Amino acid sequence: MPTITDKEIEYQNLWKLFFNTIAIKERTNPRCQMQYMPKKYWNDLIENP
Repeated sequence: MPTITDKEIEYQNLWKLFFNTIAIKERTNPRCQMQYMPKKYWNDLIENP
C-alpha cells in the first residue's frame, strides 16, 4: 500500500469532521447503510472508527 502523506491525513480529518458534524446519532442505521455499501468495504471507509 502507498504511504499516507500529511495532506491525505489532513483531508481524512476534514472528512471525519464533516461526517460527524452532519450525522444525527439517533438516526444511525447500520443495516440501511449496509444496503448501499457492503460491510466488506467498511474497513476502507474513513468515517468508521
